[in-house]
Amino acid sequence: MSEWDKFWQESSAEASYIGATGTHSVFVRFWTDLFSNLEHVTAESRCIDIASGSGIVIQCAEDSFGDQMPRYSGLDLSDAAIKQLTTRFPNVTGVVADAASIPLDSHSFELVTSNFGVEYAGRKGILEAARLVAVGGDLALVLHCRPGAIHDECSASLQVIDRLRQARLFPLAQAMFKAGFAAARGANPRSYERAAHKFRPAFRLLEQTMRKHGEGVASGLVMRLHHDLQQINARLQHYDPSEVRIWLDRLDRELLSYRGRMKSMTDAALKEKALEQIEGRLLELGFSITAREPLYAEGETTQLAWSLQARRESAST
Repeated sequence: MSEWDKFWQESSAEASYIGATGTHSVFVRFWTDLFSNLEHVTAESRCIDIASGSGIVIQCAEDSFGDQMPRYSGLDLSDAAIKQLTTRFPNVTGVVADAASIPLDSHSFELVTSNFGVEYAGRKGILEAARLVAVGGDLALVLHCRPGAIHDECSASLQVIDRLRQARLFPLAQAMFKAGFAAARGANPRSYERAAHKFRPAFRLLEQTMRKHGEGVASGLVMRLHHDLQQINARLQHYDPSEVRIWLDRLDRELLSYRGRMKSMTDAALKEKALEQIEGRLLELGFSITAREPLYAEGETTQLAWSLQARRESAST
C-alpha cells in the first residue's frame, strides 16, 4: 500500500479536506477565478481532476458553477481517496488509476485539472494529463515548486524525522518504558534508570527540534510525541504496558509513513527550467500556453507553487 493510500485510509474526508495543503486560500482563489473565466465549460462539459484526493478542486468547481456544474470525474491512485471523493460528491465519477498511465481516451475532456498531484507521476504524468484534453479545451495545473515555501517545509520535516530515527527515539522509549513497568512491579530500579539515561538525548532532540523549527514542525507530530512521552513517563503506573507498546509502534509507523509523503512531495517539486521544458513539449503537442505564474501567499515573498494553464489548439500527439 502506498503512503498516500495509508493517509487517505486513516483520514476522514472532512479532516483530509480541511488539513490538506491545497486548501490554502491562495489555491482556492486560483481555482475559483479559473472556473469563473472558463466560458466554454458548461453543464454538458466533461472535466477531470487528476490526483483529486478528497476533492479540493471539485469543491471549488461546485461552489463556482452551482447548478451548472459540469460532468466531473476524479482520478487518484488511492482507492481510499476515491471512496471519500465519491461519498462527498455523489455525482462525480471516480477513477482509480496511476496518473502516469491513465486508462481513458485521448482528447475526451474539455477541462483537465490537478492541484498538487499530477507532478508526483513526473513529466509523464503531466503529459498524460495533456493527452486527455480535447481540441479547444484547457489544461490547468497547480504544481509543487523548488525552491519554495512548501518544498522548504517538507524538506525540514524530512530532516527532522531522519534525525529522530537516527537517534533511535522509539526503540529507546520502548526499552525505557519496559524497564519502568518492571520497576513498578518490584524489579531493580537501576535498569529503568539506565534505560532513561539512554533515552534522554533522543527526548532532548524533540525539544531542540521544536525550538529550532517551531511546534508545528512535521505537522505537529514532534510536539505530540514530546507531550505524550513526557506524560506517560510521569504517570507510568496508570498505563497498561501492552497499550503503551502498541501506541509507540503505531506512532513509529505513522512517522515513517509521514516521511514517505514528505519525500514524495520534495521529489515532485519542479524547478523553473523543468517547467519550461514541459511547456516546450506542450507546444509541440498542439497547445498554446495561456498562463504560467508563480503563486504566493498574501504579503509573502517566498513562492508557494507554480500555476500552469494551456489550451489545446490542435489534435497533435
